[in-house]
Order: sequence, then C-alpha cells, then structure tokens
Amino acid sequence: MASEKPDTEVNSELAFDFMSFMMVYKEKQLQEREIKSFVKSISSGAVNDFQLCAWLCSVHEKPLKFSETAKLAKAMLEESKRLETKDDWNVVSYLGSDVMGDSRCLVAVPLLATLGFTVPAIQVGNNVSLEKLKCIPGFNPELKLEDMNSMLEKVGCFAGYSQDLNLVESKMNTILKSVETLKSNQLDLARQFSLLAACGITHVFGDVGCVGKGKRDPAFERAKDITNLTKSLGIKCRVHVSDATVPYSTMLGYPLEIRDVVTVLGGEGSSDVVDILSLQCAHLLQMTEKVESLNDGKKMVIDALASGEALTKFLEMLEAQGVSRDTTDKLRERKFDEVFPVAPHQTKIEARFSGRQTGIIRDIRLDQLERVVKDHLGGYGNSGQGIEIAVEIGSKVSAGSCLAVVHHSKDTLTSKQKGIIQNTAFDIEKIHFNRVVESFRNDWPDKKRKNRNSKSGSRNEADTDKLEVKDEVKDEVKEGVSSTTSTDSVPKDYVVVVNTENGDDQRTVIEKKE
Repeated sequence: MASEKPDTEVNSELAFDFMSFMMVYKEKQLQEREIKSFVKSISSGAVNDFQLCAWLCSVHEKPLKFSETAKLAKAMLEESKRLETKDDWNVVSYLGSDVMGDSRCLVAVPLLATLGFTVPAIQVGNNVSLEKLKCIPGFNPELKLEDMNSMLEKVGCFAGYSQDLNLVESKMNTILKSVETLKSNQLDLARQFSLLAACGITHVFGDVGCVGKGKRDPAFERAKDITNLTKSLGIKCRVHVSDATVPYSTMLGYPLEIRDVVTVLGGEGSSDVVDILSLQCAHLLQMTEKVESLNDGKKMVIDALASGEALTKFLEMLEAQGVSRDTTDKLRERKFDEVFPVAPHQTKIEARFSGRQTGIIRDIRLDQLERVVKDHLGGYGNSGQGIEIAVEIGSKVSAGSCLAVVHHSKDTLTSKQKGIIQNTAFDIEKIHFNRVVESFRNDWPDKKRKNRNSKSGSRNEADTDKLEVKDEVKDEVKEGVSSTTSTDSVPKDYVVVVNTENGDDQRTVIEKKE
C-alpha cells in the first residue's frame, strides 16, 4: 500500500537526509514524520553531534512552533526508556520557575513524598535546582535507571537526571551545556515533559513567573503551552502565572538557598515562601482527590512542614544520593557553617527614609536582588556569597531596620551595590500617623476656668475641654506614641490555567485574601 511507504522511510535511519531536513525546518513547518525520523536518527547515531549542534543553533535563531514542540516531545518519548511505577502510586511532579526549577522545587519534592505521592524529580541536565543540590558535599545528581527505580520504591522520591533514560535528550544536553548561549523555551518544554512522561507522571503542577503587567500575555501563552503539551502527553496539569518578584526563597546564592530549604522543611520558613508553596501543593492534593478543597490541602501541607517529616524525607533522599550521615545530621541540627563555605564578610542593608520614620514592605523585587548576585557578587556558585532577605512582604520597618544581609568576599560593598538593594529591591510605603485617634479622661485638675468673652463670641468650659484634649494628644505624640499600621501581607493575584479532567482549558483568577 502507498501509505506504508512513509513508515518504511521513517524506520530507515540510514536514509535520513539531514540537509533536506534543515531546509524544511528553516523554510516550512516540520511534520510528524520528519520529526520522528530525525529523533530516531539522533538515537541511532545517523545524525552526528555536529549536525545536532547545527540544528540546535537553528532552533535558537528560529524557535520551534508549538505544534513542532508537541511532536518532538512525543517522538522523544517513543525513543525513551520507562521507569517502573506501580498502578497504585500517585506519580506527580512540581515544576517551579518556568520549568527550569528554583528552591521551591527542592522543598516540594520531599514534601509531596511525605504526603503520600511518588515524586520522580527527573530534570534536564542544566536544571537550576540540581546545581543548588550539588553544593551539598557528596550529592550525586546523575543516576542510573536502576537507581531511580530503587529510590522510588524505598524513599518515594529522587532529584536528578539520567543519561540512561533518554539518549536523545542526553545528547542535546551535552551540547547545550557546552554552548550556553543556545536557548530555546520550546525545546526545553519538549525535553522536560518527554522525561516526565517517561517516568510515568500522571499529574503536574507548574509555575510561570511574570514581572509586571506588561509581560502577562507572554506568561499566559507559556502557561497555555505547558497545559496543552501535557494534555497531548496524557498528563493532568495546572499552572500558576504568579508574581515573579515575590521571593521563592529568603536567600539567594546556592549554599544559602539550601539553608533556606532546610529551614522551610523544618517548619520555620518565611510566610512569603510557605503561603505560595502550600497553595500550589494543595492543587496537586486536590487534583489527585486526596482533598476536596484547597484549604484542606493547605492545612495538610503546613502540618507536614510543622511535624518535621518533610525534612526527614529530604535528608533520607540526600543520603540515598551519596550524602554522608554526618552531613545530613549537621543539616538537621542547622550547623550550616560546618557544611557550606562561608563568605568572609557580611554587610547589613538598612532602610533609609527622608523625613519619614516608618514604612511597610509592599513588595520585594527578587529580580533586582538576583541582579546584584549575578553582576556584583560573582554570580551563583558554591562560594557562600549571596543575599539573605531579612524582612517579609507586609513587615513594618523603620529607619535603620535591616532589610537584607549581603554575604560577600570583598572587604566592603560599593555605594552602587547598596543603592540597588535599598532603592530598587524593596518597595516601602512610607507612612507616619498617630495610633492615638482621640483621648478621653476624667482626671482633669481642679482649677478655675475663665470664660473669655469677645465681640466675636465666647469660649465656654466644654470648648476649653476640647482644646485641652488636643493638647494632651499632642503631648503623647511628642512622647513617641506615633506608629505604623499593622498588616499581615499584601494580597497577590494568581492566574491559573487549568487542563481539567475533561480536557477543556480554563483561566481562573484566584485572589489571595489577607
């Protein structure tokens, strides 16, 4: 039959014409047959590393269309090996910071395992979360297929990558790591979700960060791409488009962020971090019908953190991936200085007001703090340099209050470095008013009050009382009764794009109430 000929061509790896494939990619849209043939040829070696690198350069210049991304992910999945999962397992994944990972992922993996999920946190090799874990002495992120199966059975989770699982992704990763300028969001989606599907993932929660209202539309498109791609792979998915300026950690810098992960898992985390994390993990609990309402799910998450079980699970995972018992004991006891390198200098960044004495933290610009780490502190790494955020959104501050602590290797910080943190990273609403609204008293001194008569009128005893009340309030203000208002936090909006049970996409706005 004529329809069988293309299939024969697809399976004939030696017949793959790379030059023709490149011409089609540059001028047209790739079809499923062409993408399958390309992926099979990468796996067999018919497409060599130089040719693959040339194609990745083309993808950088001419991004994949979503339809090509979906076909590429399916083709890579077909060439992948599979993890051994059981029918009664709820196999889930939590993806933070636009798929490539952040510190919340490191908290969510053991936390979800504590809540009864199976969490194969398989990552592409250049994932940020894995780079942070690698600063823990002895941690091994590169796992064999049998290691991953064993950890899911015994621990319930792992965090790493494997060259055994998908040879095509492994070859792509090797090239992309050596040529860091080659970037493609659509390619990252295909790589990541083909791996997740190979691990038997049934439910995914993702987060797409958005900085400013002007960048919402691209973030919405990104979220829809994720939900549509997972739908095509048979995975249930929900995605938050969230305010990217809200801190995902109270610390920036790899060793410092691991300290924060341990603190959060131990039930002592910042409310800014715990609030968003508990809500997002609650979605997975609701999706898998472990709870009916998100509030019930949030309570389960917070209880798991408070009990310390999530921290125990995290340390168990670390030991299974090469970390010594001595190191995990030090992490449990918060002896961080004995585990990680410490920057030789720490500088406090204090709040400054011009003519005002108090204020409220309305926003923390995480992107500005990251800018300081990357551009002024030598970048992310294992040196111990970084920034420790000392306040939360909604915190009351006064002139001289500590906003952040900078851990640095040079003797002093420049005025420019301090200014970026003081003036752009923290949005402080400056206020100054009296806590005392009115004063009433019955202990007036017994003295003769004179009525003052004039042509314009008179002032009676009641009027004199009112004046004296105002005088008393003024006296109290002079004595330091002035203060700020109190608030718990600033409400944030989270836009959720949901791939629902029936496959229909929905967009819901959830307002986080004060």
